[in-house]
Amino acid sequence: MNISDKQVTYKEKRKDVRHSCSKVAEIFVQDRKYLGCIKNESKSGVFIETTGRFSVGQDVSVSFQSPTGQELKKTATIVKVNPEGIGIKYNWPGYNR
Repeated sequence: MNISDKQVTYKEKRKDVRHSCSKVAEIFVQDRKYLGCIKNESKSGVFIETTGRFSVGQDVSVSFQSPTGQELKKTATIVKVNPEGIGIKYNWPGYNR
């Protein structure tokens, strides 16, 4: 049996379907502004390509345009940090506190 014959099954941790996109985002962490690009999104969060010093558990605010051009501002928590960027989960309902 070679590697291509094996079936690998992963348990999906996300409860919402992610959709690829490319949107400019402003991220605010402790009164500091970062720029990034949203690479995928769902109704519960986004992955943003960006650089900076981030930590899982940090509260953030993110601002970006909806598909209809409306400016959206949401509060969120960082749930993933890797060399490419950050994954954030929106606070419910996700709008500025």
